[in-house]
Amino acid sequence: MPNEKPPVFPGSPKPKVLSVPPYPRVPELPASPMPSDEASLEPFAPPVPGPSEPPPSLTPLDEASLEPFAPTVFKPPVASRALSAPQRPVTSPLPPSVERAASAPQPNQMPSPRALVKSATEAEIIATTQAVLEGNVRDYLKEKSPAVTPVSAPAVGSLVLSNEESFRKAIEYCAYKYDKVQDISWRIIGDHLIRDARAQSSASSYINENVARQADAWAYTGQFLNSCRAARIVVNLDDNFLPKDKEAIIGEISILANKVFNKQGEPQIYSARDLKNWNTEVAKIVYKHRMQIAKQKEGNDKLTDEQRKQYRIDDTAKDIMAALDCGGLEDNHYHLTTISQVQVGKKSVRLIETSQKLSGQTEQIREEIAKVASGAGNSVPWFNALAPFDQKIIQESCWKIKNAQGGHFKVIPTQFMEKMAGLRNAYLEARYTQRGSESPHKTVQSFRSSTPSFHGKNEAAKVQVTLSNNQYLQTLDPEGMCLNILFTPTPIAPIEQEASILLNQLSKDKECTIAETPTNIMRTLQGARDLSGYEKILNNIVTRLIYINIPPYIKAYIVGRESNLEGIKSFIIGLKSMHPAVMEAIINLVECRTLINTPRWWAKDVHYHLAARMAAAVHDAKRGILSDYMHNDEVFVYLYPISEIDAFCKSGKDRTGIEERVLGDLAFLRDIRAEEGIDIGKLVCNRTVNAGHQQALNGRNGGTPLCYGVKGELAPSMPEHYKGRGFARSTADTNKFPCTEITDKSVESPPVSPKASKVDSPKTSKVDSPKTSYAAEVHKPVARFHFTSPVAPGTSHTDAVKHKVAFEEELRRTLKARGKDPSGKEGGDGKGVTR
Repeated sequence: MPNEKPPVFPGSPKPKVLSVPPYPRVPELPASPMPSDEASLEPFAPPVPGPSEPPPSLTPLDEASLEPFAPTVFKPPVASRALSAPQRPVTSPLPPSVERAASAPQPNQMPSPRALVKSATEAEIIATTQAVLEGNVRDYLKEKSPAVTPVSAPAVGSLVLSNEESFRKAIEYCAYKYDKVQDISWRIIGDHLIRDARAQSSASSYINENVARQADAWAYTGQFLNSCRAARIVVNLDDNFLPKDKEAIIGEISILANKVFNKQGEPQIYSARDLKNWNTEVAKIVYKHRMQIAKQKEGNDKLTDEQRKQYRIDDTAKDIMAALDCGGLEDNHYHLTTISQVQVGKKSVRLIETSQKLSGQTEQIREEIAKVASGAGNSVPWFNALAPFDQKIIQESCWKIKNAQGGHFKVIPTQFMEKMAGLRNAYLEARYTQRGSESPHKTVQSFRSSTPSFHGKNEAAKVQVTLSNNQYLQTLDPEGMCLNILFTPTPIAPIEQEASILLNQLSKDKECTIAETPTNIMRTLQGARDLSGYEKILNNIVTRLIYINIPPYIKAYIVGRESNLEGIKSFIIGLKSMHPAVMEAIINLVECRTLINTPRWWAKDVHYHLAARMAAAVHDAKRGILSDYMHNDEVFVYLYPISEIDAFCKSGKDRTGIEERVLGDLAFLRDIRAEEGIDIGKLVCNRTVNAGHQQALNGRNGGTPLCYGVKGELAPSMPEHYKGRGFARSTADTNKFPCTEITDKSVESPPVSPKASKVDSPKTSKVDSPKTSYAAEVHKPVARFHFTSPVAPGTSHTDAVKHKVAFEEELRRTLKARGKDPSGKEGGDGKGVTR
C-alpha cells in the first residue's frame, strides 16, 4: 500500500533513500494531446463517437485447466498484496579513472539515434491509447458514409481505382473491413493506428468460422488490389513501352481492379484459389502486352528465347511479385496498438499491445538509400549488384522511403533481404495491463525484426550491410543487443544457413552476442543451438542482483553451477514472503535455467518458451520489478551488461510472431497472477489471439499488405494452445503472388462471345496482329461463383435462404447475358443451377 513502509528482507542492506514508489509503475502521463484538425484523423469519413458500453462479462471457467504458461518448477503461492519492494541505497560517486573507463566508447559503436526505452514516441503511443480508452478519440470510419461509396460501390464502367492514392485508400479500406467484421474498431492519430477489440465476445474461444471467412474475403481482395498496384508499377518501369502504351495498359488493369467489388460493394474473392485466378488475369494483361510489343518491334510472330528474355515476357509473374512490397510502401505505415480485455473475477483488466516501428537505418544506410533514390546508386555496392529490373524496383522503393510524408516513415519490407540495405520489419514491442482508472502498467518490452543479415549478390556488401544492421541494433540500448536467432543453419534452407554464418562471424568479432534457439523440429535436429548469449545474460543478472536476499543455492542453479532441480523447490518456498511480482520474476529466472538444461531441448515449443522467458527476464532486470534490486552503477553496468534481446526468424513474421505472442501472453499472465493470485492462461491466449495483434502486424508495414496471420506450415511447431484458434491464417500463405502459369496460347486468343465466334471466320476473328495498332483487349476475370457467400453474423435462416435465392437469380441473369448456362456451356437458357 502507498502509506506502508516497505519491509526489509533478511540479509538485504538497509535503504538510505526511498525515492521510488514501492511497486514500480509507469508514471502518470500528461493529458492526451488531441490534434487540432480532428477531421483529418478519419481519411474516409466524418468521425463518429466511439463505443461506450463495456463488453459482456465472462462466463465462469474452470481456472485449474487454464494454465498453458504454468511454471514447470514451482507454482507461485498467493502472497499478501500489501508486500512491496525494498529500495536500494544510493551509491557513492565513482573515482575519476573508473568513470572514464566506464564511459569509454566501445569499438564500432555508433551514436544512439534515440533512447527508445524512454522515448517521446512511446509516451505518445500510451497517451493516445489512453485517449481512446477514455473515449476522447472518434471512430476512424463510418461505414455508410458517402465518402466511402466510390470504393464500396463503384459505378459500372467508371475508373474509380485509377491512381496510386485511390488504390491506397481501397487497400486500407479492405484492411479496415477485415477488422470490422471481427468486431475490431479503428482509431488513427497521426501515424498511430489503434485497434480496439474490446467489443469482441470475452467468452469466445474461437473466431466464428463464418466471420473468419468474411474477414479473409476482405484480406484476399486487398491482396489482389495490391497485385494490381504492383502490375501498374511493373508497367511504369518497363522501358519497352511507350508512354501512351503504359497509359492504355494501366487503364486496363484499373478496369479489372474495379470489378473486384460487386454493386453492393462486397468483395468477390473468397479463397486463395479465387485470388490465384484473379492474379492470373492481371498477369495475363502485362504478359500479353509485353508479347505484343516484342512482336511489333522485332517484326516477327515467332520470338527467340533471347528476345523473350529481353522483353521479360516469361518473367511477368516474377516481376509483379517483386513489386508487391514496393507497392506496400505506398500505404501508411503506423505504430500499431491493439486493446483487448479479460475479466478476472469481478475486475476487468485491459490488455494493451503496442508495436513501435523502427526505421532500421544507420546514417550510412540512410545516405545510401538517398543516393539510390536520386539515381546515383552506381556507387552503392549492394545496389549495383542487382539485376537491371530489380534496380528499378529498389530505386522506386528507396524514393518512397526517402520521401515519406506526414511523419509516416516507412518500415523496410522484409522481402527485401536480398535487395536493400537496412534492418527490415523492425519494431519495439511493449505490453501493458490496465485496471480501472490506473495508468497502464508495462509488463514487458522486447525487440523484433527480420534477420539482420543481408543476402545480396555482392559478397563484400553482404558483410558490410550485415555489420551496419547489427550496429543499428547495438545503438538501441546502451548495454547492447543479443541476437536471438529462431532458425537453424541447415542446407535445406540456404538463406538461413548463410544468415547464421554471417551473424556468428559478428559474434566471433565481438560485435554482438548470439543465442540460437531453433523452433522448427526437423531443422533443429539437423543443426545445433548456441545459448552462450543467454548464459551471459543470466550470469550478469544474478551478479548485479545484490539488493535482495536470494538463497545462494537458487543463484547457483540460475547460473548453471547447480543442477539439482528437485532441491530447488524447497528453497523457492522461502520466497513466499516476497512481493508476488518479485517472486514471479525470480521463478522466471529459474525457469530460464530449467529450459536451458532440459534434456529434450528439441521438443517443439521449448525454444519459444525459452526465448519468451529470457526476454521477460531482461525486462524485469532493466525496467521491471527487479530493477530496484539491481546494482546499476557505471562500473557494474560496464562489466556486467544486460543486453536487450532482438528475436527474429528469416522474415521476422511467422516464427517471430509466435515467439512474441508467447512472450506477450506470458507477461499478461504473470501480471494477473501476481496482482490477483489466479491463473487464467488459456483465457488470456484466447483473447489475444482473437484480437489478432501479431496477425495484423504481419500484413502491414514491413509485411506484404493484408497477408495476415502466420503461415500454416508453422502449425506443427506451434505451442498447443495456439493451434486451431485462428493464429495461423490462410491469408498468410498467399504473400508470393499465387498465379497460374501463363503461356502464349492462354493469352493469344482473347475471350470473345460464343455467338461472334460462330459467324466470324478464323481469319477475321483474329484480334492481335503485329501489324495492327497497339490496342488493349480487355480481359475479364475468371468467373467464380460461391453459393456460400458471406452472410452477416446473426442472420436468420429465412434471410439466409432469401440471400441465396437472390444470388442464384443474379447468377442466371449474368450467364444468360453472356450466352452461357450456369454450367459453362454455350447457348444455355440459364435455367439450370449447379453447385
